[in-house]
Amino acid sequence: MREVDARLDRARDDVAARFPRTTKNSAGYALDRYLASGDLLDLVIGAEGTLGIVTRVEVQLERNPGAVGTLVIALEDLALLGGTVELLLGTLPSAIELLDRSFLDLAGPEAAPLPMEGMQAILLVDFEGPDAAAVGEVVAQADALVRPRAAATRAGLDRGTREVLWRIRHAASPALAALPDHRRSLQLIEDGCVPVPHLGAYVAGLRTASAEVGVPLIVFGHAGDGHLHVNALVDTGWPDLETRLAALLERVTGLVLALEGTPSGEHGDGRLRAPAVAALYGPAVTGLFADVKRAFDPVGMFNPGVILPTGPALAHLKVGPRAATIPEEVAGALRARERAGGWDRAPLSLLDPSP
Repeated sequence: MREVDARLDRARDDVAARFPRTTKNSAGYALDRYLASGDLLDLVIGAEGTLGIVTRVEVQLERNPGAVGTLVIALEDLALLGGTVELLLGTLPSAIELLDRSFLDLAGPEAAPLPMEGMQAILLVDFEGPDAAAVGEVVAQADALVRPRAAATRAGLDRGTREVLWRIRHAASPALAALPDHRRSLQLIEDGCVPVPHLGAYVAGLRTASAEVGVPLIVFGHAGDGHLHVNALVDTGWPDLETRLAALLERVTGLVLALEGTPSGEHGDGRLRAPAVAALYGPAVTGLFADVKRAFDPVGMFNPGVILPTGPALAHLKVGPRAATIPEEVAGALRARERAGGWDRAPLSLLDPSP
């Protein structure tokens, strides 16, 4: 790393120019953070197991806030989305979640906290404070601030009302889990992050890309960070499945880059988004990523193909003509695990017939 450090130091201007100005970014290696701190930990964090193996982590817990309040905001015009979120950020919320029209349709009207007719999106906004009075005051301030832009708003200051307001955020998971076996929800492009002012253009662009390639999308996520999750709803029987998905991935990656964003907000590149790393950073910075990888892992044994690609982006899909063949009972168990959200059970345990 001493040799790499010298090259990194000479490339400070390239790194500063190429790294996206987004609130989240997990694409590539965190050279910007490392150059600022000199701490190798900043390279290991977010490296997705490509530089070594983490054996122990120490965490520090935060205390629960004294009180929490929620404000729901319904928008009829996507063009107002980015500006509305910017206004809300000035009130220091603890969370701003976006639910796009596609998400609202999937969750269903019975879960909606407001009438959804004509709405393009809703924002679920949480505020934390030392006590109920302080939270009530900031919720009222935020409500007055966004009301000229909103089609409707609704506040909740007690736990029961807040649970009703947030119910829709969790209502889509059962609907996705209940899809028939030939219909699947894929996290293909699910991690893009753009500057907050570009949020409306990003959602509109996602809808356009979806219509052009014929793949329905479900859009939701962390609007306060400009970071959205996008699930692609596919039919595994489509004869042109990979062609459609490749076209979708290409269009949305281009959209994110055009909006000065990153394809990987928080979940990393993996193998699927690894080819987008070079497009985001350019050859000089991508070459520095390769230098870091070789310094830590000269034989390339740690997660090959992750972050720095070694093959086509869609070579490892879990569905489609090139998906790995696995025993039928294991495939059924994995599907049941998806439907039940049983992520606490290791996949390899499905091979063990004992309890």
